[in-house]
Amino acid sequence: MPLLSGDGTPLPKLTGTLKLKKRTGFFDSFETPDKRLRRIRTLKQSETRQKTRRTLDSVLPALQAAKVRRGLEQRIRTREDKDSSRGLFRDISEERRKRDQKSRKYEPACRVCGRKGDSTRHHFVNRWILKELSNYESIARRSLNTIPVCVRHHRDLHSRGNGGRKSIVKYLNAKEKGFVDESIERLRREHPKILKLLSNGNAFVYEACLIQDWLAGEFDARQR
Repeated sequence: MPLLSGDGTPLPKLTGTLKLKKRTGFFDSFETPDKRLRRIRTLKQSETRQKTRRTLDSVLPALQAAKVRRGLEQRIRTREDKDSSRGLFRDISEERRKRDQKSRKYEPACRVCGRKGDSTRHHFVNRWILKELSNYESIARRSLNTIPVCVRHHRDLHSRGNGGRKSIVKYLNAKEKGFVDESIERLRREHPKILKLLSNGNAFVYEACLIQDWLAGEFDARQR
C-alpha cells in the first residue's frame, strides 16, 4: 500500500529515484554513504572502547595491589625514619648532657652551697621578665644576669613544690644587685600590671619573691 500525504494523495516512491540502500531499522529505512561511514566509525570506536575497558578490567587488580603495596612500604619507611630520628635525638641529648656536665666542671663554685665542679648558670632576673623590657637587646648577655649555682640548688630555686622563700638577695654581689634594681625599676615603669601581679604572688615562686624583695628595698644602693 503506498504512503499517503495529509490530503490523501499518494507519495512518490523514494527508492527508485534516489537509489538509496535499504537498511533494517524501525526509524530509518535508508542510509546515505556518509551515514554508513559514520555508523562504521561508531562501531569501530565502540569496539575500541570495549577492548580498552577489558584491558583495564584485567590490569585493575594488579594496579590496586601495587597501590596497596606502595602504601605499606611508605608506612614502613615512615616508621623506620621515626625510629632512626628518635635514636638520633637520644644520641644528641646524651651528647649534650655529657658536654654540659663536662663544662660544669670548669664553672666557679656554687653561690648557694659552695660546691665545685657541678655549677650551671642561673639567671637571677628571669629571662621572661627581661624580654618584656624595651632595652632587652642591650642587657640580654648572660654575663650580666647569671651566677653559678649547682644543679640541685638551681632546681630548688625554680621548683614550686619544695616550700620556703626563694630569695636570691644574699647570694648576689653589689653589681648584680644593681642590675636587679635597674631591671625591676624599668619593669615598674613599662609594665606596672606585671609588677603588681608578681608582687601579690606566693613567695615560694622565684619571680614573685624577687619582686617582693625589691619592693622591700633589698636591692637598694644602701643595701649593697
